[in-house]
Amino acid sequence: MKKIVAMLAMASMLAGSCSVMAAEIETKAEATDAERNYSPESGTGWMYADINGEHVEFEFAGFGKGLTGHTYNFKAEEYDLAVTFNKELEVGTQMDENSIIQIELMSRDEATSGYYFAKKTVRENVDSTVILDQKTEEGLMQGEFDVTVLSGNRYVGDARPGMLPELEISNGEFCFCE
Repeated sequence: MKKIVAMLAMASMLAGSCSVMAAEIETKAEATDAERNYSPESGTGWMYADINGEHVEFEFAGFGKGLTGHTYNFKAEEYDLAVTFNKELEVGTQMDENSIIQIELMSRDEATSGYYFAKKTVRENVDSTVILDQKTEEGLMQGEFDVTVLSGNRYVGDARPGMLPELEISNGEFCFCE
């Protein structure tokens, strides 16, 4: 009888701690959404993504104009990222293959260190998906994306070809203003 009472007490405590943990997780998720600025000022913004399952937060670091479009630069503690979106992206419409026409990722993370690069060419496509949620004439862009970035085949600065054959970037979200 004492064992049953002890087990019931233990189950009750466990259920209570689970509900407290669930409430803490929900509060953290709400705080993260509240921290995300969906109306960034000119020259600011952010990008969040999971790189091979690890959550990474980037800050917008500017952009450059080229023949293929605007290249947007982002920096994180362990990564530098440059991405060029397809000019044909439309707000509210999912675009798959080649929605990102070029992406370059330099990693300083020990597990993935090196240079990763994918570019749309006549022979190769970029395995990517982008949903553009917002794009304004003032330069505000907001959306979600997934992309596979292959290991680069050359040295760039201090970065050698990537240690892994590819990096999966998933659950990506961005919001920045040029």
